[in-house]
Amino acid sequence: MIDRVKHGGLTRLDHERQMFHEFKRRGAALLDTRPANDWEFLALARHHGLPTRLLDWTENPLAALFFAVEEPSKEDSAVWTYLHIGLDKPKPDPSEADPLSLENLILYQPPHLHPRIAVQSSLFTVHPEKWKEAKNPWSGPLSKVIIPQTVRPRIRHELFRLGVHRAALFPDLNNAAIHIERTWITQEDEKSIFENGD
Repeated sequence: MIDRVKHGGLTRLDHERQMFHEFKRRGAALLDTRPANDWEFLALARHHGLPTRLLDWTENPLAALFFAVEEPSKEDSAVWTYLHIGLDKPKPDPSEADPLSLENLILYQPPHLHPRIAVQSSLFTVHPEKWKEAKNPWSGPLSKVIIPQTVRPRIRHELFRLGVHRAALFPDLNNAAIHIERTWITQEDEKSIFENGD
């Protein structure tokens, strides 16, 4: 998210606009289908790692769990849950609204314009520049579920057995290769699972 990076002397908005403009300029030639508007371009930019005002969420709890435990760590991890209040309110028309000019936190459900967005059941909250200064920035309940470090390898292994892994959530050749490697090479923190015959 754009709030997690240093802006190098630029304002948050100018920094975001510059990076977003460059993503659209460079990315256009690499896309099979051109996004219909800036909302769709912004969703693609975020899905490919560009810091934006979009915060990634998923409607699939197993996908959320996978992202929380994917990499070995000596720390606990967490899954955040959020229920956006205001789904009955009209959403901005993507053909009219500039996603970088919004003043309120909203929910954006992008069309399935990329396989990652579809398979990850992706949606986003859109965070305007001063969203943290609001009296109640989140328009609904926000909860944190802690996953102890000691159970992370076991959860990762069980998700793998359920078909929730990198190749399923990132359908491309690079991630197919990562999935194959992780299938045939045990990660350091998973050795105890296999030593116990699981």
